Amino acid sequence: MIHYVAAPYLSLDDSIRQSRFHQIAAFTAHLQQHVGAVISPNIMHHLSHQCSPLDLSPDGLLLRNEPLIRASQVVVVAMLDGWRDNRLMRMEIDVAIAAGLTVMHGGYDYHDHFFLIRRHTDV
Repeated sequence: MIHYVAAPYLSLDDSIRQSRFHQIAAFTAHLQQHVGAVISPNIMHHLSHQCSPLDLSPDGLLLRNEPLIRASQVVVVAMLDGWRDNRLMRMEIDVAIAAGLTVMHGGYDYHDHFFLIRRHTDV
């Protein structure tokens, strides 16, 4: 089963994007240990943007991400800093729900233990 990581990457501040990239990379590594196959487009976008600027608007990224979402069976919402207010993540979740995919939420508890929970409704 392929798990797609929806994570809060976008920010106008380069230092915040850099910090989020590292958080997403760690989250993706933990998720991969638990579930196997993982697609984490924000990691690819971050590295590509370093070489050649990309359209980092939510609409531009959703255009790139939608085929990856539809190729997955599960979308995992990474509950990292900024996840509740992230427009792109909301759009990714909407695509997943419309496609009938399972949506899960993952994050870290107060003791930094990784967790996954399955949700059918919004948090």
